[in-house]
Formats: sequence, structure tokens, C-alpha cells
Amino acid sequence: MPEAPHDPNLKPAGAGLPAVELLFSKTGFAFYRWKTSDLTVTEHFRSQGSEILALAMLLPPNEGHRRTIIDRVMGIEDHSRDWSVYMTLDHLRQVNDRIRGIVMGLCDGRSDPPAADVTQVIPNEKAGPDVIDLFSDSVNAYVKQAGARKELPKTEKHPHPWFGALDAHGWHCVAAVHMAIHHRQIESILHAQRAEAA
Repeated sequence: MPEAPHDPNLKPAGAGLPAVELLFSKTGFAFYRWKTSDLTVTEHFRSQGSEILALAMLLPPNEGHRRTIIDRVMGIEDHSRDWSVYMTLDHLRQVNDRIRGIVMGLCDGRSDPPAADVTQVIPNEKAGPDVIDLFSDSVNAYVKQAGARKELPKTEKHPHPWFGALDAHGWHCVAAVHMAIHHRQIESILHAQRAEAA
């Protein structure tokens, strides 16, 4: 079941980023793609996954379930500002699996990898503690398949809604950067929850 309607003040999924932030994000992402090897990206992805998992495993279920309004973290759309930690994990495991499919499709020369559409990776508002294992499985599967290649091909491309047509290396970079962005989101959720409890 998809998430319930958001606060009406929040923009819907697919609204994108503010124009200035999108321009900054494109520039930063292009630099990351240029300077970072596939193996380094894999390690970045793996380390972000491990740190997120450590945070989630320490949470009591009632805190993991709690939707919490946060200030928008750079790189996330407005609609995701009231997610719970478990919802964020559910979103991450969906995106990890989808990007893995895209990367492997590009590696195999397939012309029909999964579509990159924000509205197709909306989390389940009822996501519970079981999503922790699902998230962990998605990280492990990604590292085992997409991350196992020492050098990803740069021939075939697939469109990203913000960054344009990307090759397998570019999509591999998206996976790691996306994980880091939502790592910051989870930390913001936990900070807001601690502030509410104080």
C-alpha cells in the first residue's frame, strides 16, 4: 500500500528539486562521476548501507514507524519530508533494486532496463521492522551483482529524470549518492525525534 496523502503544504512526488539546487546537484554529480572509480563507488555504497543499517537496528519499532516532519535535506524532493525511518528504508530498498536492474541491463546491452520514475518508488507508510532485512538484502544484492564488476561499460545509456542519459558507471554513482542523501535524511528524522522528546 502506498503512503497516505502528505501534508497539503508539501509538493507531490515527481515535483523535482528547486532550480538552483538542481543545477548545483548536476554539477556536483558530474564531478563525482568524473573523479570516482567504480570500485570506490561500490565501497561508498556499501559503507552508506552499513551506517544506515546500524542506525535502523538501534531503533525501537515505535520510533522507526513514526512519520516526522523535517527541514528538506538537499537532494530529496519535498514530498519525502514527512517519512518515517522505516519508510525511508522501504524507498531505499526499492531504488537499490531498480538501479541494480538498470546497471545490469546496461552491462548486458539490454535496451529495456527498469524505468527511472520517482512516482514508482513511493514507500509503504505501514513499513515495519521487517523492512530492515529487506533493505539489507537490497544492499547485499547490489554489491554482489552491480558492485562486483571492476569496470562498468560506458557504451549503452539509460535516462535519469534529473541527470539525463547515463551509462552504467553513471547509474552506479547514482546508487551511492542516493544512499548518502537518504542517510542524511534518516539522521535528520532521528534528530527531529530527539528534539521532540526533549
